[in-house]
Amino acid sequence: MIHPTAIVDAQVEMDSSVEIGPYAVLEGKIRMGRGTRIQPHAHLLGPLTLGMDNILGTGTVIGQAPQHLARQKSKGGVVIGDRNVFREYATVHRSIEDHQSTVIGNDNFLMGFSHVGHDCVLGNRNVIANGALLAGHGAVADQVFISGYAVVHQFVRVGRLSVIGGLSRVLQDVPPFMLLKGDGEIYSLNLAGLKRAEIPLPVRAQLKQAFKTLFYSGRSLPAGLGLLEKIPQPSKELTELIHFLNNSKRGFCWAHDRRGQRRDGEETSDFGETALDSP
Repeated sequence: MIHPTAIVDAQVEMDSSVEIGPYAVLEGKIRMGRGTRIQPHAHLLGPLTLGMDNILGTGTVIGQAPQHLARQKSKGGVVIGDRNVFREYATVHRSIEDHQSTVIGNDNFLMGFSHVGHDCVLGNRNVIANGALLAGHGAVADQVFISGYAVVHQFVRVGRLSVIGGLSRVLQDVPPFMLLKGDGEIYSLNLAGLKRAEIPLPVRAQLKQAFKTLFYSGRSLPAGLGLLEKIPQPSKELTELIHFLNNSKRGFCWAHDRRGQRRDGEETSDFGETALDSP
């Protein structure tokens, strides 16, 4: 099922069910599982491993050299799991380190012109919207939504079930379960996402209280984390949030009060319930 205009390197290993469209180019050591579909003008470069049932849209480029001035000749690779969709002209670059890989898990949806930089690690069931850019060495957990034309700085971690709003500029880690907008501002807990993920109501209530304790109680970060760590029988989601914050190397995005002032623990905010209850 290979179109006669496609160019397929002799090193490519693939299941007989793989479909390769017109003018696609596959070069280097590539392995592809069953059900994968490669649409016209896609360009794949090895070392590359693709699992099952992936869809690579028109003009997709996977495995191209990293956009790194000193490492463009690296022999790193890309490893991709199952059931991922890469829409038209999405790009994923290989690792800057020889014998290491940029990694994408399962069931991710990368929309048109989105970009995953070298050495990124994406988990499962993430949505990267049109034109969103992930710089090198980023880490995106599971069930994250990165909206259109958002840009994420290199080495930034994005926590599970978080949402980054369109046109956002993200320079620090995004804690799990948060909604982010603008210049790295956390403005709410992702209540709608938590409900869709079937997180139980008592857990959502615990996370809501943690949100207020961390960002709108007037406490310093160490004091707020100290209180959260004393909660008896914390949910695994609360434990995940605490662990994420305690292990941030870049620092993490923060919340602002109504007047747009960064919360630093020196004054008590009069922030109300609106943002917490917003969808």
